[in-house]
Amino acid sequence: MKKILILAAAAACCMGCTSNRFVVRGDIRDFAGTLYLYDANGTKLDSAVTDNGRFRFEGVCEGPAIRYIGNDAPDGELFAQMFFLEPGTIRFEGDREAYATGTPANDARRAFAERGSELLERYHAPETTDTEREEIEHEFEKMSKQELEENRDNIFGLALLAQMAPAMSSEELLAALDALPEQLKRNETATALRRFATEVKAAAPARPDTYLDIEQNTPEGKSVSLRSVVENPQNKYVLLDFWASWCKPCMREVPHLKEAYDAYRTKGFEIYAVSLDEEEARWTEAIASNGMSWIHVSDLGGFENGAAAVYGVRSIPSNYLIETATGRIVASDLRGAALGEELGRLLN
Repeated sequence: MKKILILAAAAACCMGCTSNRFVVRGDIRDFAGTLYLYDANGTKLDSAVTDNGRFRFEGVCEGPAIRYIGNDAPDGELFAQMFFLEPGTIRFEGDREAYATGTPANDARRAFAERGSELLERYHAPETTDTEREEIEHEFEKMSKQELEENRDNIFGLALLAQMAPAMSSEELLAALDALPEQLKRNETATALRRFATEVKAAAPARPDTYLDIEQNTPEGKSVSLRSVVENPQNKYVLLDFWASWCKPCMREVPHLKEAYDAYRTKGFEIYAVSLDEEEARWTEAIASNGMSWIHVSDLGGFENGAAAVYGVRSIPSNYLIETATGRIVASDLRGAALGEELGRLLN
């Protein structure tokens, strides 16, 4: 859940609406002293002297916003807990890790966090296998996407979108922002996310219609160009695949890549895989342990990889299917079974 809290904290959401009263009250065990109400930038908005852990803030809510309660801890342990400020009575009860409840967005966030905690416990259980951990990660991603769909019209959904934005392409993020209700589109966070996505899209090279040549080294130190693979007369289609060993979604694609490669290699299909790894040992170990028997290259530059820059890759996994007879890119971002289905249509 730490990931959820950190990334949600980046979504400083505040949207205009009719003024409404709010009350934030609670009883935090083992807390004494002054409690502060902070905005998302860490500015103190109000203060309350606690009485055996009990506190109360109240005022007018100009619109839903991300806020924090906490201390300033000049000589002690910093305490800060995020919540959604919205009209109504918001309650904190329990210890310093307690989630806010009492209003729709806070109740939705707490329920989501509880489900995530259950997954986290399963993930870290000693008896959980690596395969099961990958399934749990996939389950969490699926749960996050479903939660986003169900909360697109409120501040919790916008916070989730901000959390998921780093893993989305600029096109995906802009499409998600376009789907927001008008009130949320005018929100500070939505505006900031749109500005970010627009700037990334403008700075990235346009996705090419035909392949652009790149050349990097294999794990054995041999330089191999994409052109040499495309122009190999044995190849009819070449998948240019961007991935990394540390990228969990990338590694979940490996079984699908292997299945497609085994089925269509003898029919003219090849993979030219560019790794965005930085550590050679992790890169080569992933290749060997997963039986990835196609062509692998990298400059070990991470997201600064030269080939990624040529193709404007900002997130992985990302791929392009190249028709060797024409050099045209006939499909891109083929995930899961979609790759095998496309090759079946083209090569059978």
